[in-house]
Amino acid sequence: RHYGSATLAVTRAGAGTLAELACAGLPAILLPYPQAVDQHQLANARIFEQAGAAVIVEHAAESTVTAERLDKALQSLILDLGRQQTMRAAMRRLARPDAARRVADVLLAYVHPKVS
Repeated sequence: RHYGSATLAVTRAGAGTLAELACAGLPAILLPYPQAVDQHQLANARIFEQAGAAVIVEHAAESTVTAERLDKALQSLILDLGRQQTMRAAMRRLARPDAARRVADVLLAYVHPKVS
C-alpha cells in the first residue's frame, strides 16, 4: 500500500520485492546483494534493467564508491520525469498479478489430473 505514494524504490533485487514493484509499476534503483547464492539477485536485476524498468548500482569494494554510484543514479532519475514514466510502464509490463493463481492451477492439475 505504500508503493502508491512512492516515486522510486531503492532496494535489493530479491524475486519477491521485484514482483511487488512490478505490480505497483514502481521504477527502481536496484542494489543486488553481493553475497547472494549464485549471484541470483544480480541476474534478477539485469532482467529488470534490460526491460528498462530499473537501474542497477552494483556493490563496490569501497562503500564510498557504492554511495557515489547510488547518488549519481538517484540524481539522474529524480530529475528526469520522462524516464521515470518510461520505467513505470516497463515495470508494469513485467508484472504478473495472476502469478499465484497460475501456480495454484499447475499444482492442482498435478494433484488432480484429468483422466482422458
